[in-house]
Order: sequence, then structure tokens, then C-alpha cells
Amino acid sequence: MAAAQEVKIGMLLTDQVQLLDMAAVDLLQMASPEYMRIVGVPEPVASQGKPVKIIYIGKQGATKVQEVTATSGVCLTHTTADSEVAPGSLDILLIPGPDPNNLPDQETLDFVRAHNEHKTTMLVICTGALLGAHSGIYNGRNVTGPRMLEPLLKQQFPDVHWDFSIRSLQDGHLWTAGGITNGLDLVASYIRATYPKEVAEFVCSMAEVGDRPLKYEA
Repeated sequence: MAAAQEVKIGMLLTDQVQLLDMAAVDLLQMASPEYMRIVGVPEPVASQGKPVKIIYIGKQGATKVQEVTATSGVCLTHTTADSEVAPGSLDILLIPGPDPNNLPDQETLDFVRAHNEHKTTMLVICTGALLGAHSGIYNGRNVTGPRMLEPLLKQQFPDVHWDFSIRSLQDGHLWTAGGITNGLDLVASYIRATYPKEVAEFVCSMAEVGDRPLKYEA
């Protein structure tokens, strides 16, 4: 069996983001052959995994540290201007939630719009909804977002088809999540939809995610 092609994931960190939002990317790492072999998954299943490369994209540039919540930081590897993260170069663009009080800059908005036009798979978590909405890529799309921001989002972005009754939602190449921990529900849903069944079952079982209903109980 031929080795699976590497999945290149760009994580957009152009502002201080939630550390817990970022953590959802680890589910994709768990779906790699390397991780599954470390924890003893049988080779017929491990060989179906997809190796990943995670790229950290921020305005400050490579080797600079982007602060995130919980008094932590992440070493950036690229800026939005680097050719390696241009549309067509990434398989997934993951957008964790930034500070909702800060407006995104034009360079960031253009970067998101360009990837949307190329139909790069986008995984947007929590207040990342504000970046998606400000960029205009949410207009006319079926998306969700954090319930705590429902009044603000509906008022400021009336052209978006918001659904705050669900933890995660897919509309074509655009995958969106509600509040912080819904990022795990989102990535679990993405893995179940796009990875071999045996790999998806391993990841969701190992991480104990993806079992709660996508619809909120109340």
C-alpha cells in the first residue's frame, strides 16, 4: 500500500488566540501513522493514517513567538505573505479564536478570502467566527459560532445564515464550530468524514471525543 500524502495544516495566529481552541489540531496529529504506531495500533490501521505538517502563521514572522492565552506562546514558522502558505499550498487552514475585541487587519482578511476562493478546507473555531464574518466568506453560508456572541454576530452580520443550535457545521469546504471545546467536536466530525473509518474510530475513541450530540440539548 502506498504511503498516504502528507496533510499540510496552516494555523492562523495573527492575534492572541485561545490555547484550548488550538488544541483541537492534535486530533489530526493522532490520526497520523507515526502516532498510531507509538501507541501500538495494529499496522493495517496505522498505515491508513495521514502524516501531518503543522505550520504556524502569524504577522511577526518565522521564529517569533505569538502569545496565546494561559500565559503560553507558539513559535511562528511563516507569515501570510510566504509562498508556502499561499492558496493551493495548504490542505487545511485552521482558524482558532482570537481576541473578539480586536478587528482583523486587511492582510489577514485578504489571506482568508484568498483561501476561501481556492476552496481550501477551513476549520474555524469559536471566536474565529468573527474573522470569517469580517472577511465576508460567511455571507450566504450556513455556519455556527459561539452562543455567547449570538446577538452581536446576528446584528453585525445579517447576511450570514447563523445556526447557534449546533456545535459544529459543514458548508462545503467551510467547517465551523461553536464555543471553545466545540473545536474538538468539529475536528472529530471532519476526521470521520474524510479519513478511513478505522482511523477515525481509533482517534475518537482514544481522545474520547465526538460522542456528544451535535445539537445542544438546550
